[in-house]
Amino acid sequence: MLQFYEFTLPFRSVFKTGAGDFLQRSGTLIHFSDHSTQILAEASPLPGFSRESLADVKESCTRYKVDIDHFLLSDFSVARLRSFLQTLPDIPSFQFALSYLGLEIISERRQVPFHVLLERPFTRNLKVNVVIGGGDMQQVKSKIEKGVKKGFNTFKIKAPHPAEPLAKKLEQLYIKFPGIKFRLDANQTWPVQKLDQISSLFSGLPVEYIEEPVSTFGPEKLSDIISACRIPIALDESINSLSMVGSALKNYPETTLIIKPSLFGNLFDLIETICRFSTPLSNIIITTTIEARIGRSMIASIASVIGDPQAAHGLNTGHLLRYDLLDDFTISEGVLELPESGSWKHSPAKINSNLLNGFS
Repeated sequence: MLQFYEFTLPFRSVFKTGAGDFLQRSGTLIHFSDHSTQILAEASPLPGFSRESLADVKESCTRYKVDIDHFLLSDFSVARLRSFLQTLPDIPSFQFALSYLGLEIISERRQVPFHVLLERPFTRNLKVNVVIGGGDMQQVKSKIEKGVKKGFNTFKIKAPHPAEPLAKKLEQLYIKFPGIKFRLDANQTWPVQKLDQISSLFSGLPVEYIEEPVSTFGPEKLSDIISACRIPIALDESINSLSMVGSALKNYPETTLIIKPSLFGNLFDLIETICRFSTPLSNIIITTTIEARIGRSMIASIASVIGDPQAAHGLNTGHLLRYDLLDDFTISEGVLELPESGSWKHSPAKINSNLLNGFS
């Protein structure tokens, strides 16, 4: 039997993005139960990033509840699940949640690990990065020092133009903590005509990549941008469809792709696209869209099968929420250890029901 719930969780502080400022994170919790199984999944589109709204998800949940319920109660296979998903609306977070839910149901019924069903290798111990964000140089320094003390060694930092003060501070921090790595996010603020000059400021530092340095991305421009930049480039917002992911993997294998799985729809299409062009899975970074704990667990499970096993992933986002549906998972010394099954088996009884509003 299916049950759908809506929830809203406040951020600890205003969450600032290129799409606007947000005070809270809303989403949909999906609960499936039968005589032997209880599974939870989350569908939480992020305003400004997802092409669908929460209202779209709720409408689809209500409209297709009977069909979904009937299918999930049947003895279905992975192949049948793939076919069934094609009959449902092309709403990415909705498709993502249902594909994950279906795989978890099969995993529970057959007692087969999640990654085995997907026929993928499994990285149980995932490295995790720390998002520093913005702030003045003293704040950046303080956050990195705290992160190092907790065992993290990969830090994502906002790097708007002009970038000279940040480059100088990172040089000082690298001298103090020689084992750390930096990921820069310019949010498309670097002037394209100065890309060579600005990127050269960081060329002697342990910078894994610069994310979205300029605003003139496009298939016809990317080669020139890669050639002009003195440090590796990562793509995030500029790859917003599976066809663009496939094209980037095929034509620009030297770039890093930052993948937010819930933005791309069902897991089968996403995994198939990535694995078709990227073997081994190098330069694939998996990150959340600030989901609740259920969604973050789903994203971590996906990172374990399609994420770069040597890289740190963007899974440490639970602390951005003032409170959550469940306790956060434990990240120790910069590493998140997944269950042997490859996914968490969350108990509905432990969910804070006061935060849920049923709608179907």
